[in-house]
Amino acid sequence: MTYWHMIDYDFGDNGNHISIRKSFMKSSQIQQFKSMNIGDIVLIKNGIFPIALVQVTGEVKNLDFKFFRKTNILNQNCPKPNFKLSSVKLSKSVNPKTELFQYIDNCVKQLQQSQFQDLKPNEYKIKNIFIKDSKMFQDFELSFEDSDKKPLSLIVIAGKNGTGKTTILEYLSKYSLKDGDSVEIFKTDENGELDIFELRESFDGIREKKSEYLKRIEYLPVEVNVFGDLEKLILDYINRMFRIEKLNIDQITEKLQKYISEVFSGLDLTFNFSRVDLEDNIYFKNSSEKEFNINQLSTGEKTLVSKVLYLYFRDIKNKIILIDEPELSLHPSWQNRVLKLYENFAKNNNCQIVVATHSPHIIGSAKSETIRVLTPTGVLTAEKSYGLEFQKVLTDVMGLDETRTPEIEQEIKEIKELIYSNRFKDKKFQVFWEQLENSLGKTDLDLKLLKMEMDMRRKRGV
Repeated sequence: MTYWHMIDYDFGDNGNHISIRKSFMKSSQIQQFKSMNIGDIVLIKNGIFPIALVQVTGEVKNLDFKFFRKTNILNQNCPKPNFKLSSVKLSKSVNPKTELFQYIDNCVKQLQQSQFQDLKPNEYKIKNIFIKDSKMFQDFELSFEDSDKKPLSLIVIAGKNGTGKTTILEYLSKYSLKDGDSVEIFKTDENGELDIFELRESFDGIREKKSEYLKRIEYLPVEVNVFGDLEKLILDYINRMFRIEKLNIDQITEKLQKYISEVFSGLDLTFNFSRVDLEDNIYFKNSSEKEFNINQLSTGEKTLVSKVLYLYFRDIKNKIILIDEPELSLHPSWQNRVLKLYENFAKNNNCQIVVATHSPHIIGSAKSETIRVLTPTGVLTAEKSYGLEFQKVLTDVMGLDETRTPEIEQEIKEIKELIYSNRFKDKKFQVFWEQLENSLGKTDLDLKLLKMEMDMRRKRGV
């Protein structure tokens, strides 16, 4: 994000764009106007008097006698500066030591502080990403903000296979962005002072900012195996309770059991921590008090326990956590609830969690404002998703035309055509109907609705 200042004679017309008249500007200033990036901040002047502070939101457009760009007004009541503003028609303000830069910067910070009254210390979250040109994305923008322009603590990236969900996580995890790409970061310090900046290759001090960014990233890809790490983390936790808090083994066991129960509250786990033996083997016990080794957990239990408890036992705070396909190996009943576990973790540990998934169960359990659906043509937001049935998520959110196997879908289509053409009394139709009922069962919703349609047609004497 770069600061600019310019005189704009047309700004008072409606204020939703900035413009320069070709006849009034030098060619170098016209090139500067064209070089502005989306997100840059511009101080609009009337001569030497400040009029407004705006943010660039659109690419440059060429009209007959002027160039213009769409903007969003940030403030139309800029305070009077205690120095004389420059009368230059258009220029960058890039030197932090100048009065003009400090004036614009203070105006921006005051706006941000008033906009975000409930800031927490040490927040570090992504607001937006922009990918200029890659194999999968061209001029691609993805917002992680809510309707108040605040970064969300939980984001669910959904979409069909091949739409780029994993690619985005890999981009963010490695910061493998190219020149022209950017990641906008929302950051607060220990005192809650806010800084919003863009990571881009042309950014001053990019090396230090990039290094800090990578330290804040925790990536759990599909193939990650953190189960062995989890065993060590549990042992480290037990040793820490013993050495630092001076708890005995019974107290540690009780505390660990309570901790795990609270983490997985609402998931109806049928097991909990039991003990660790002298050889540091970890044991769990089921609801019947039967003991078993940690490696005897089912695949789904291992996935759930390892990926969730891994975050807790690592004591991860103030980070961005990227999780690819958390639904793998999980029973649908756990897929419905696992997102809540991550949401609680993000809230309790001041983290931002970005989940990539194509599980309708996870999508249906997510609040609509958190969902970003990737499609070949761009990003869609989900107006209504929370609590939707499995089939509705697939059709209304993820855009699937069919949710059944193609053969069954075709048979239902043919049955409908026969009913709507009033041929459902034919013996051939009855055989066809019975075959479909045997395949799907008499309680299938589509067949129930079609049966109601036939009954109504019979009553009308069709």
